[in-house]
Amino acid sequence: MKIRLAIRIVATGALLLMLLTGVLIGTFFLTAWLYHTIGHAPPPFLVQVINALLGLVLYAVILVGFFSLINARPGARRRQMGLFEPIFAAMEQIAKGDFQVRLNPPLRCNGFASELAKSVNQMALGIEPDGAPATRVHLQCLA
Repeated sequence: MKIRLAIRIVATGALLLMLLTGVLIGTFFLTAWLYHTIGHAPPPFLVQVINALLGLVLYAVILVGFFSLINARPGARRRQMGLFEPIFAAMEQIAKGDFQVRLNPPLRCNGFASELAKSVNQMALGIEPDGAPATRVHLQCLA
């Protein structure tokens, strides 16, 4: 699993680096065309500074737009919660009056999520009528 994560990180880094390279190359040709059309070119050092700054600004705009589109999809916010989804579902059931829900946190999972699951269980036990059978909801570790 760790190898898969490492490959994913390296692939994402390579993709972002290729995107940056493409944007900088595009900026170079765009400014060259613009200077040729105007008929005036600034000194070479200033051309490089303009190319670099314009390229970085365009790169940032592309990344912000891309990540905004990813997070704007329906359900994206809920999927980002991953490990906490069963906890939210259990809390919604408790809010609707079903006090018999229980969470089974894995032993070697996220410490925060395990503690939160134990707290939800204690809360449900405190308000549950005695002798009622409990519904079990299992938490899964996301690595």
